[in-house]
Amino acid sequence: MKKMFAAAVITVMTMSAALPVFAAAPAQGYGRGRQQQPAAVAVQECITQDDALAIAMKHAGVTEKDVTWPRVHMDFDDGWQIYEVEFHVGWTEYNYDIDAVTGQILGYESD
Repeated sequence: MKKMFAAAVITVMTMSAALPVFAAAPAQGYGRGRQQQPAAVAVQECITQDDALAIAMKHAGVTEKDVTWPRVHMDFDDGWQIYEVEFHVGWTEYNYDIDAVTGQILGYESD
């Protein structure tokens, strides 16, 4: 009985000592593939939501009168400040990820 208790105590102590290592692990590799934007640049020099929508519409080859249900919101993706742009033209839905600082289209799709 004493051996089982001792083994349980050792197991708990070992696991609790390893916990901080696991908790810190997700922070490693943050922003893989791209360098993070400096926070000062992301806050001070962002394009507007209207600019992001205009960039997406121009890329899709549509005009404002063709677009229904436009939705634009700012988000963070791997440390990058982006705009997620969504709109419909007829039965087709368009989705864009646009860099909020440069206005570059990072990804898009239409269904």
